[in-house]
Amino acid sequence: MSQALPIKFQEHVQLQNLGINASNIGFSTLTMESDRFICIREKMGETNQVVIIDMNDPTNPVRRPISADSAIMNPASKVIALKVAGKTLQIFNIEMKSKMKAHTMTDDVIFWKWISVNLIGLVTETAVYHWAMEGDSQPQKVFDRHPTLAGCQIINYRTDHKQQWLLLIGISAQVEENRVAGRMQLYSVERRVSQPIEGHAAAFATMSVDGNKEPSNLFTFAVRNPQGGKLHIIEVGQPPTGNQPYAKKAVDVFFPPEAQNDFPVAMQVSPKHGVVYMITKYGYIHVYDLESGVCIYMNRISADTIFVTAAHEASSGIIGVNRKGQVLSVSVDEDAVVPYITTQLNNPDLALKFAIRNNLAGAEDLFVRRFQALFTQSNYSEAAKVAASAPKGILRTPQTIQQFQQVPTAAGQTSPLLQYFSILLDQGKLNKYESLELCRPVLQQGRKQLLEKWLKEEKLECSEELGDLVKQVDPHLALSIYLRANVPMKVIQGFAETGQYQKILLDVDCGEDVIKSLIMSVRGSFNTDELVEEVEKRNRMKLMLPWLEMRVHEGVNEPATHNALAKIYIDSNNNPERFLKENQFYDSRIVGRYCEKRDPHLACVAYERGQCDQELIKVCNENSLFKSEARYLVRRRDMELWTYVLREDNEFRRPLIDQVVQTALSETQDPDEISVTVKAFMTADLPNELIELLEKIVLDNSVFSDHRNLQNLLILTAIKADRTRVMEYINRLDNYDAPDIASIAINNGLYEEAFAIFKKFEVNTSAIQVLIDHVGNLDRAYEFAERCNEPAVWSQLANAQLRANMVKEAIDSFIKADDPTTYMEVVNVASRNDSWEDLVKYLQMARKKARETFIETELIFAYAMTNRLSDLEEFISGPNHAQIQQVGDRCFEKGMYDAAKLLYNNVSNFAKLAITLVHLGEYQGAVDAARKANSTRTWKEVCFACVDHNEFRLAQMCGLHIVVHADELEELINYYQNRGYFEELIQLLEAALGLERAHMGMFTELAILYSKYKPSKMREHLELFWSRVNIPKVLRAAEQAHLWAELVFLYDKYEEYDNAITAMMAHPTEAWRENHFKDVITKVANIELYYKAVQFYLDFKPMLLNDLLVVLSPRLDHTRTVTHFVKSNHLKLVKPYLRSVQNNNNKAINEALNNLLIEEEDFVGLRSSIDAFDNFDNIALAQRLEKHELIEFRRISAYLFKGNNRWKQAVELCKKDRLFRDAMQYAGESRSSEIAEELLEWFLDSDLFECFGACLYQCYDLLKPDVIMELAWRHNIMDFAMPFMIQVVRELSIKVDKLEQSENIRSSDERSDQTQPIVYEPQPMLMLTAGPGMMAPSYGAGYGGYAAGYGGYAGM
Repeated sequence: MSQALPIKFQEHVQLQNLGINASNIGFSTLTMESDRFICIREKMGETNQVVIIDMNDPTNPVRRPISADSAIMNPASKVIALKVAGKTLQIFNIEMKSKMKAHTMTDDVIFWKWISVNLIGLVTETAVYHWAMEGDSQPQKVFDRHPTLAGCQIINYRTDHKQQWLLLIGISAQVEENRVAGRMQLYSVERRVSQPIEGHAAAFATMSVDGNKEPSNLFTFAVRNPQGGKLHIIEVGQPPTGNQPYAKKAVDVFFPPEAQNDFPVAMQVSPKHGVVYMITKYGYIHVYDLESGVCIYMNRISADTIFVTAAHEASSGIIGVNRKGQVLSVSVDEDAVVPYITTQLNNPDLALKFAIRNNLAGAEDLFVRRFQALFTQSNYSEAAKVAASAPKGILRTPQTIQQFQQVPTAAGQTSPLLQYFSILLDQGKLNKYESLELCRPVLQQGRKQLLEKWLKEEKLECSEELGDLVKQVDPHLALSIYLRANVPMKVIQGFAETGQYQKILLDVDCGEDVIKSLIMSVRGSFNTDELVEEVEKRNRMKLMLPWLEMRVHEGVNEPATHNALAKIYIDSNNNPERFLKENQFYDSRIVGRYCEKRDPHLACVAYERGQCDQELIKVCNENSLFKSEARYLVRRRDMELWTYVLREDNEFRRPLIDQVVQTALSETQDPDEISVTVKAFMTADLPNELIELLEKIVLDNSVFSDHRNLQNLLILTAIKADRTRVMEYINRLDNYDAPDIASIAINNGLYEEAFAIFKKFEVNTSAIQVLIDHVGNLDRAYEFAERCNEPAVWSQLANAQLRANMVKEAIDSFIKADDPTTYMEVVNVASRNDSWEDLVKYLQMARKKARETFIETELIFAYAMTNRLSDLEEFISGPNHAQIQQVGDRCFEKGMYDAAKLLYNNVSNFAKLAITLVHLGEYQGAVDAARKANSTRTWKEVCFACVDHNEFRLAQMCGLHIVVHADELEELINYYQNRGYFEELIQLLEAALGLERAHMGMFTELAILYSKYKPSKMREHLELFWSRVNIPKVLRAAEQAHLWAELVFLYDKYEEYDNAITAMMAHPTEAWRENHFKDVITKVANIELYYKAVQFYLDFKPMLLNDLLVVLSPRLDHTRTVTHFVKSNHLKLVKPYLRSVQNNNNKAINEALNNLLIEEEDFVGLRSSIDAFDNFDNIALAQRLEKHELIEFRRISAYLFKGNNRWKQAVELCKKDRLFRDAMQYAGESRSSEIAEELLEWFLDSDLFECFGACLYQCYDLLKPDVIMELAWRHNIMDFAMPFMIQVVRELSIKVDKLEQSENIRSSDERSDQTQPIVYEPQPMLMLTAGPGMMAPSYGAGYGGYAAGYGGYAGM
């Protein structure tokens, strides 16, 4: 037996069956604000109208002539909101037929919706408004629309239960992506902020989470984007105080392959069951558990789009309307959902939670097993929770209590039994057994106050046994328990034992004798009404009879005493009518009202005695005592009272009039009473009733009984007013104008009366015509025809019988009438009614008179239908005019294959013959016939039949003639596949590959079949025939079959290199090959795949990463690539790549490689890098190296500062590291006298006099002689400054000599026109270059080291 589904699916109504045009069933014309009403706008001719369907009475739609752009019904009441011309809004109360309020907006309202029973949400292009139904308030702006919803079609607007969170939902078509995108705006009223969300459908819900005191406010929404479908469940706002936050859920939403463009359109949350119902555009229903997000069920419920939905309150499900007009609902099947979750989803934990949360059956075995398992593990607290929470109380039994009682209690710990009871008390009320077993130890411990507390909180179920148990400790408390348990005798005993005798008059089932004696002892002045009322409340009035009779005997005339006595007589049926007529002291209205429900006739007696007109009329109407009412009215002779009862809106007027005419008037002998009554009828304009009076005159043997005109008048008036009496008048009266009366009767639909008149005057033709055309009783017409026995009558009857589908009778009548003229109609009717035997007789008779094609054709078919195959074969073998081919087709359609075989063989229709033989199981003959027919359709039908009967050899013979036709291939494949004949299908296609007419579809479909059923053969097939397959189609098949290597092979051949790379990365174990990957990656169009490939190699093939990068480097964005490796902390892995691409002088490459060299402490490589490639942040690197622990890196830092003209920082850094030569070099290169002088002063302050002398050489042209002289003199180092001074003096003397020489030349020029060149003599070298104790510094071999002789300076 198949597993029952977890949902209930119901079709409530089909709108098209209610007269709703299919073109008016759509999102723009139909609205459903709740499960109460459906509202449709439609146009009938030139009239616009609104159709309102009340789902409580769907078969009676209400149509109102209303012209509006949109109409929405209130969710709960018959109030409709209308929108006209986009801006004018109106609200009407349909029942009161009044306008409630109206407003004209400044902007067009593009969407609106009732968000509660008294509030409408309005959406314009820019904002959202709320409009309250009560009062004169105008729409109030709530929030502005978010820009992300611009251009979207708004499809829904929702709020949470407190209207603190608002949600606007829209959709828009993304043409370039071939999908519909969902856009939502979530607005917080408290914070006044909006958040845009991508989503298609959403809903709000409240749910109580385990451990939380207050329910959580949840927001759930679904989205379908290119990445797939997701359902999100989150908590909005801050959790209530004391609540733990709800753990948000995000689960995948499955969309079938055939619904690739499907997306969610509607969502409702069941507050009762805690499930989310989601409906998609393609008609799929998804059911999710709200707490866990688990998908419980998914299936298609409608082939058409469900475009509007609402919550279905009756089932706590979802109701919607699809485009065909079906109104459908889906809800949880409470009997099946828990077993379904357990067995089909294999999720017992969810089944348990679902059963507990909704108190559902279906998981009893799970609860019992879990309880026993926990009990066996001595986990008594958890076992107690399971027993307490099990649905339907299946574990709350005496056996469970006994099981806990048998568990020993450890010292200093609470017993498991008390733990169990504690959990039960927290959850609610204990049952009878639990209450007893809990109270025993509590009373033994002397903790009576706990028992009193539980009783006050109604936590215990009171019983007689519990009262007996408590009585031993506290009789008063036991009395309270007896009262709650409704134990009368124990209550009386308790009152007596506790001295509360006054509480034993009427409420504890005392004996009647005791109560009577108490009542009889009542004396003195008191309120009789109060005493009677109390006794009457308890339905014990008869106990007061002796006391009341005693008071009457004492002469008491007060109405209360006599009223009570009347009530007792009425209840005991002690001749009450006599008492009511004779007693003068009771109150007629009180006693009459008391009698109304007991004996309405006695109520009439009481009311008539007091002339209580309105009360009497009312009780007579309610109890149909119209005879009593008529007698009372006739006797009262009150015209005003007659006018009141004979008014037109009195629903009881007719039965009252009947009793007046039939009873009251016939009984009276008073002419005044008759006169007043007739006058009243005339005043009330009641001609029909006056006719009844006239009937009395005419039919009761009065002197006017035989008057012709009166008889005509009586009959004609009866025809117009009371047709039921016409037949009686026709039969009883003789002196009337019969032909005229009969004609008038027919015109007024009195056919039986007309027939009676014609029959009475023996006009047979007219009589049978009335029976056939008007009465419609063919049985009577047949009897009449037999009696007449006239051919014309039989013919007329036969046609009538034929029209009534009485085929056998009609044919018999036609034969009696000897009338074959209507043979076509006879054949049609007989065929519809399967009266073939009768039809054979008729056609045989007709063929004797007329050998027409139609008659012979139908005779052959009738032979076939009656299985007279020998007669059929004999007939077609002889000369005939029948259409044998046509008959054969009809026999084939009817499944009469033996007859069809004879017919098709007769006309040599081999195609039809082949199919017929298939149905007869003659497959070899069918194949031979198909070969003669040589028709593709015939081959198909024969092939499919052979497949169905496992005749695969013959099926293959037929299939080879089919597969060569590309259009027929898919159907053939589906036929084999749907029946599971995969091996036979593959053999067929393999055999067909060698055919001369083999086409691409055959190779393609064989490849797909290999992917499904023989994946090992697919690669070989593709390598041989990849050029002859439809690669896109085979690609999909390979992907569905997870044949990743074949998928990559096809992508490569189809030049979809991007997809090939993606497939290899997604499935490296099966699809990745190194050389193939590197060959294909260079051909991709999407550069993003380069970076995905890099990450793929990082994850799976890190040692081959540099080889890949070398291949990718021509098109890589090196900056992005380096950033990726830095973030992933894999920079060292790609050092060869960095070196190979550094010649591009890319900043990111340079900085990354420099960082690696720093980490490796390779200062030689770093210096080479920064000298060769300068595109990096020099200052940042210098600042970083400035604090490096190795002096060589700090030296490079100074070098970088120097290169960026930060001379002072470079010199200061050299000074700190005592790199004197570098300091002097950088000071000299700075061309700054200030820096050079500061360096000299530092050397002197540090007593580095040799460096002072060397710096004078290095910075010679930046230093002023006076400054040097002063510094040397002050520090007593003139020897070190003397070479500098000598050089300065030398240069000054040279300058003077040059000036003198220039002057001489100028003088000579003045004397001579020729210009002589000035020749400078070679100058001696600066003495600083060979001063005492001085040696010129020099670099060693390589840029990173110094000469050995320079180390002396560093050591100072």
